[in-house]
Amino acid sequence: MRRHPFTFLLFLLLVFVGSCSTAVTGGEFLQGSFPVPSESVSAGASDTAMRYLLRFPDGYVRGDDVPLVVFLHGSGDDDYDSEWLTSLALPAVILFDGLPSTEPFALLAPEAAPGTSWDEGGQPDTVAALVDDVVSRFGIDPGRVSLTGWSMGGYGVWHVATRFPDRFARVASVSGSGYGTTDLPDGLDVCALGDVPFRAYHGAADMISPPGPITSIVSEWEKRCGRTIDFRLLDGVGHFAVADLVYHDPDFYRWFLTD
Repeated sequence: MRRHPFTFLLFLLLVFVGSCSTAVTGGEFLQGSFPVPSESVSAGASDTAMRYLLRFPDGYVRGDDVPLVVFLHGSGDDDYDSEWLTSLALPAVILFDGLPSTEPFALLAPEAAPGTSWDEGGQPDTVAALVDDVVSRFGIDPGRVSLTGWSMGGYGVWHVATRFPDRFARVASVSGSGYGTTDLPDGLDVCALGDVPFRAYHGAADMISPPGPITSIVSEWEKRCGRTIDFRLLDGVGHFAVADLVYHDPDFYRWFLTD
């Protein structure tokens, strides 16, 4: 994913103007901070707040009926700051290439506690609480919230969606290895996903997250839960290229943003 230094410098000036409030300007990434619920301050670090980026589409006026896309980022950075968050996958596609969908949507991109993954500690609970807060503050239809994530965020969506299946209209895992385990995890009701439309995208040539584990997890999940996941193994595609292909694809958004 390419990065344009001058564009990013300008972007930083916009991000750090202040924390998000209900007054927003469409087309800008705004930095916010959400207090972690006291019972969830156990994410593997001492963080008591979850930082996030929030972007509404160009021309947005508060109360406009736009769907909300929640994006969980991948690993590879010690801090998971705004620069990291916007350098890869869906936020980078929007920042550098423009909105990839003919239907406008709002983007919420939380930042994991440094040095952790999305399934650790109380982070699934905090993500769900953050989604509820944004939906409430900006008058978003709770029935039009979808969840996606790439790499570490790809298996993060399995955990978050399994814990909170009623929060999301659609779920899409990109380059994620199922629950991040070789088998379905004990102590988690994996079939709670129920009837939530779910797609899992993975590259057949992925050398960072090889396709074997996700193929096995999908098969095991389908046998246990008696339901089929729309699993898409992309021939000759590697770990990073999957994100480019999926998040640039208008057909993905036609499915993902459907009521």
